Amino acid sequence: MVKALFTGISLILAVSAQAQNEFTIKGTVTGLKDSTVIMLYRSDGRVMSSIAQDTVLNESFCFKEKTAEDKPEALMIMARDKDFPSTWLDVWVAPNTVSTVRGNNKLLRTWDVSSTIKEQQILNRYRQATINETNLDQELSIERMKKIPLLQSGNLSTEDSEKLKREMSKLEKKQDSVRHIISQKEIEIMQQTPIETIWMDKLRGLSMEMKYMKDFPYKKEVFALYEKLSDDEQQSAIGKEISVYLYPPVTVKEGDEMADADLYDLAGNIHHLADYKGKYLLIDFWSRGCGPCMMALPEMREIFETQKDKVTVISLSTDTEKGWKEVSKTK
Repeated sequence: MVKALFTGISLILAVSAQAQNEFTIKGTVTGLKDSTVIMLYRSDGRVMSSIAQDTVLNESFCFKEKTAEDKPEALMIMARDKDFPSTWLDVWVAPNTVSTVRGNNKLLRTWDVSSTIKEQQILNRYRQATINETNLDQELSIERMKKIPLLQSGNLSTEDSEKLKREMSKLEKKQDSVRHIISQKEIEIMQQTPIETIWMDKLRGLSMEMKYMKDFPYKKEVFALYEKLSDDEQQSAIGKEISVYLYPPVTVKEGDEMADADLYDLAGNIHHLADYKGKYLLIDFWSRGCGPCMMALPEMREIFETQKDKVTVISLSTDTEKGWKEVSKTK
């Protein structure tokens, strides 16, 4: 009897432990046709991994999955349909929570997400402040994407092809103008609110726009936001990423002194390229999200083993530390 009781308790504990990281996302979007595929992704650095997908039935979809760890995390919802914009909806999930998604169109980036999670509620404030501009941005994105297959078809005359390119260029410029307004409104919110997770995510997005978008008008404001970060915040993983966007390293050219940095191995030891001065170096940059990179790893190993007297092979991962270590267990 006692043995059976303990077995029952153990079973309950095991089931509870298994389910403790479980979350639910329930979606209802008016007008979504049956058979539309809705996908759920997790991002780790520059790598997106598919978690699950559901097929719309009666304008609804549902995900019941587990968080990566026992804490809140941001996931992404995307749609496999040409009539959707090429973007995603940010949804925060947490163990033992239910997030409700509602919408009435295919502009998924502005679907309403209801949740008790603090990060989602903060994110919703940014969404509400920029909803009109974000919807227009998505509409322009859909319009541009529909022109690409026509341009790539090879069926257009030179004159029609050039005309289509001009139309796409106008759409792109209009999108840039709309995104400038979104950036302005987000900056105004950030100037009045404390630094937290969503705030840092927004600063990363702004710093990327500042680096890659032509004529970004709010450089002074973005630098001022960065200066508000504490030393610890600047030295965090996301803080360092933001710093690289704001203060891009100088690209070396042929004949320049070699670039160098603190490079960590799996044991946490620091190495420098200067340690190998005088030797021929083959530096291989890779990511687990890059298929050709992964396919080349055995070849890199072979070169290392057969040519070690002639060349030193140095493998540098561009993944997050977690992703790099996971791949290194098997590769």
